[in-house]
Amino acid sequence: CDAYAGYHFIVVYAAEITGDGFLPRELNLFWGPNYLVTIHRRPAAVLDEARRRWEQHEARQAQGVASLAYALLESLVEGYFAIQDRVRGRMEEIEEAIFKGEESAAADLFRLRKELLRVPRLLAPTGHVLAEVLRRERGIPEELRPYFQDVQDHTVHVLAELDTYRDLLGTALDVQVFYSFNRLGKIMKRLTAVTVVILVPNFVASVYGMNFAHIVPPSEWQYGFVVVAAFLGVMVAWGFIHSRLLGWL
Repeated sequence: CDAYAGYHFIVVYAAEITGDGFLPRELNLFWGPNYLVTIHRRPAAVLDEARRRWEQHEARQAQGVASLAYALLESLVEGYFAIQDRVRGRMEEIEEAIFKGEESAAADLFRLRKELLRVPRLLAPTGHVLAEVLRRERGIPEELRPYFQDVQDHTVHVLAELDTYRDLLGTALDVQVFYSFNRLGKIMKRLTAVTVVILVPNFVASVYGMNFAHIVPPSEWQYGFVVVAAFLGVMVAWGFIHSRLLGWL
């Protein structure tokens, strides 16, 4: 917010929700004693909303340009609440995906965290602008000053909530890492259990495959195969039961 002779030059950002996130719209305002000029690259829905609100309150129209500036800033901050609601909804979806073990949860978490790092840098100037306007602008009627202060409080509230969500995302990232290591540990336990089950049969089969002359029981014995097969069956059953008791299978 820059003050010049007879007018203020203000730069604020409107937030428009899209399918992938939000788009910041830069608005340049020239606020003079009897005019409010906006400059923007593309059509902005916040301006239509501000005009609609201003036209609905005929009593405020008599309060001059300040009432129109208030309607614009109020509509601007209302868009910030939409970002807050979107972030809250995305966080709930990510938390549910983490608990379900979905692999896409980590990528969604990092995308939302990156967005949260970008949002405050764009929205924070609005709170500073409102503070400067209240401090410098003498043309604001006294009955409108509490409304401007209320809009500033809403901006601070939204930014504080977004900071809280950013901290919660950090906690969610820790939970995601914990669940990843937990799943990895379960996989390692199952692989270890499978190794235990097949280790003894593999060892016995490899010994008989060496064709030694003296093996107990000897391979040429008529009951040798039955005895070895029974022994291997017992060892496999023991390995399976032991792994089940340990919770590895």
